[in-house]
Amino acid sequence: MRMLTVFPDFLTFALFAPLLIRVGLGIAFITLGARAFSTDRGVLVNAYKQMPFLFGPIPVWVSVVAVMEVLAGLSILLGLYTQIGAIVLAAFSFKSIIWKSLGRDIGTESILFYFVTLLASLSLILSGAGLIAFDLPF
Repeated sequence: MRMLTVFPDFLTFALFAPLLIRVGLGIAFITLGARAFSTDRGVLVNAYKQMPFLFGPIPVWVSVVAVMEVLAGLSILLGLYTQIGAIVLAAFSFKSIIWKSLGRDIGTESILFYFVTLLASLSLILSGAGLIAFDLPF
C-alpha cells in the first residue's frame, strides 16, 4: 500500500526548506560568535583553559573560534559555500555537545540546542543551500 503525502502541493516549495534552515542556523551562530566578544567571553575563556592541548594565549583562541562562528554563520545565511560552512558549524556543535556533556560551562544554551544545530548543519551538508543562495544545485 502506498502512503500519499497529506499536502502534495507543498512539495512544490521543497527547495525553500534549506533556506529556512540556513536563516535560523546562520542567525544562531552569528549571535553565538558575537556573544563571545561580549557577555560570554569570560565563561568561554575559563572553558578553554581546561583544554590541555591548546598553546598560546587562551583569549586569542576564543576570538579565533568566535570569528570562525560568525564567518561560517554568514556563509550559511548568504548561501555562499553553504556545505563548507555547515561542516564547520557541525564540528562546533559536536564540540559543544561534548563539552556540555562533560559539565563545562560554555554559555546558557542546552545540549538540546547544540543537538538541533548539529542536525540542521548535517541537513544542509546533505541538501545544499536551496533557493535564494549563491550556491547553485547544478
